[in-house]
Amino acid sequence: MFWNIAKQYQLWHAGALVAMAGLPPSVAVPAGTLFATGVALFSGSIYAFVLTQHKAFQYMTPFGGFAFIGGWGVVAVWYLTRAASGGPLPAPPPPSGKMQP
Repeated sequence: MFWNIAKQYQLWHAGALVAMAGLPPSVAVPAGTLFATGVALFSGSIYAFVLTQHKAFQYMTPFGGFAFIGGWGVVAVWYLTRAASGGPLPAPPPPSGKMQP
């Protein structure tokens, strides 16, 4: 059960890290750093606990959760301030080539 939770959070935040490539560096760097830290602390501590059964690893898990929340907070604040100011939001990338019939 715990292993699956760690896998899910790792997968979701790996996707978020990939999505950071479409954001300005002023947002992508702090949010990406917090997401990577969250994966290491949250998922890593759960994996370590499941494999070793050392309860000390359980105390690191909340810090990873706080890092996740911080990363999403950075993205949310950026998005809300851009939307409120009427500034442009990132456009999807252009297609890389013609579609083959």
